[in-house]
Amino acid sequence: MTRIKGLLAGILLIFFISGCTQHAGPVPITGSMRLKQIIAGTTTKTFYYNSTGQINAFDTCYGTDCFYTDILYDTSNRIEYTNVYEDGSLYEAYAYNYNTSGFISSIDRSAYMFSTPGYTTTEYTHDTSGNTLTASVGPTGGTLTLTDEYQYNAEGQITYHRNTLGPYSVRTTTYTYNTSGQLVRSSFFDSYGGPHLYHAIFEYNTAGQMTRKTNYTDTVIPDVLQRYTDYYYDTYGNLVTEIVTNADASPGGRTDYIYETVY
Repeated sequence: MTRIKGLLAGILLIFFISGCTQHAGPVPITGSMRLKQIIAGTTTKTFYYNSTGQINAFDTCYGTDCFYTDILYDTSNRIEYTNVYEDGSLYEAYAYNYNTSGFISSIDRSAYMFSTPGYTTTEYTHDTSGNTLTASVGPTGGTLTLTDEYQYNAEGQITYHRNTLGPYSVRTTTYTYNTSGQLVRSSFFDSYGGPHLYHAIFEYNTAGQMTRKTNYTDTVIPDVLQRYTDYYYDTYGNLVTEIVTNADASPGGRTDYIYETVY
């Protein structure tokens, strides 16, 4: 059941880091439309909204194996709790804490998928603009700490990310932007079992929409093509489809974004 980690990581990205980089991801509400569903193969994510337009729940289904996540807000419209259920049983729960500046200071996680519940806390630091500088998590009573560090440019865009797992692994990602503020390159280095080096190149149309991401690996021979991803939009500018093609021209996957009209 480790795939649920990606689901909750998505929550963190959506609400705490999404403003840092230019990306092709869908905007939840564009004009009179909002994101309702994401379909990637047999994986489906469906979003639900409250009366003020906030996402207050979503389903994530891997075939017939489904998880339901609800999101509760405090009186300042900040996320206060998220609870994840599998087949009606509580799978894991998160509590969000904020400092006096209104920035998130920590997230407490309670995991119930095992016979003995597990508890971890992720602690955050920020700069004066609210950009996340560090995120550190370690199990209660444990000694292994997972730490993330971030750096930004003058425009508040993320330029550097370092992920450290105790003494075992260091992963770094650097981000490069053009004069229009668009992300044009990311480079990823992984020391674990390697080293491994990957990078991606991003392309845009005249409307400023990301149209292609090309992934390369430098592990053996520089600039070996891995795959590329093409992005397609509707007339409102919403991302509607991502199509991945492997280096040998075989299909690598497809993701569709479905929107609903907001009345």
